[in-house]
Amino acid sequence: MIPKGLVSMQSVDGLTQLLGDITDCDEIRIVNTEKNRKTRYILGITINDQKYLIKSLTVHDYYKRPLQDHDPSFLGKLFIFKKVFETQMLYIKIKEMQIINDDKIIKCISCHIDFI
Repeated sequence: MIPKGLVSMQSVDGLTQLLGDITDCDEIRIVNTEKNRKTRYILGITINDQKYLIKSLTVHDYYKRPLQDHDPSFLGKLFIFKKVFETQMLYIKIKEMQIINDDKIIKCISCHIDFI
């Protein structure tokens, strides 16, 4: 997690838009990676719990400036957050909102214990 006030000193292109999109989206899709599954198992949480954590992200959870997706066939920026849940630091990587068949979709690539 970054210290309060640091976000305003960085160029945070699209962060406010992303946080609004997370709140207003029709669906959050969490990629079914081993790290994401293992985190659910260790913490005893569900996919819906992970979605709730994503919806609760704030500017103070923002960790790293937007990155381009490593796969050039996928457009849009990736935003990285770190958020404490119970006693664990979670690493959360979110893709900019996409509109698919008129549905507003937020894709969560990572929602796992940091360093897992």
